[in-house]
Amino acid sequence: FEAGWRPAVVMEQFDTDRQADIERSRSERPLDAQYLIANAGAVRGWKWADLEPLIACVLQFDLPLLAGNLPRTMAARLARENSDAVLGAERVHELGLDAPPDPAWQAAQEHAIDLGHCGALPRGALAGMARAQFARDAVMAQLLRKHAARGAVLLAGTGHVRRDIGVPRWL
Repeated sequence: FEAGWRPAVVMEQFDTDRQADIERSRSERPLDAQYLIANAGAVRGWKWADLEPLIACVLQFDLPLLAGNLPRTMAARLARENSDAVLGAERVHELGLDAPPDPAWQAAQEHAIDLGHCGALPRGALAGMARAQFARDAVMAQLLRKHAARGAVLLAGTGHVRRDIGVPRWL
């Protein structure tokens, strides 16, 4: 950063519908990572103490900070409903979700979700949860592509950064 690199930072930890809260927090208290975390809807089970120094670095070097995750309510709807009903046909096409993933990719995503939930989910829920995960990954990939010319960094959980089924696959 000291040499001038100014990538956009996309964070899974913030929901896309909270981008305005991120911008408002930065405007009100430009260097206050705790304030941004508190005001951008960061209430889930993330280890914010670990992420706070990264956010402080983003603020210190005035990097673009982008909320990268679909809102929880939207992801929950995607697990139950088809993508067009939740996102709209135009957005589905824009994200590349209109073509179904190949069977191996679908199976791998469902397997990862099943393992992540210790086999406790009903088998019938896995396809819908995979649909939601694909959408989340596609949104993050879209944000990274949008800012690729300046450089972009993704801060996300291990499932999202897997090359075989996560955001890199969408890229």
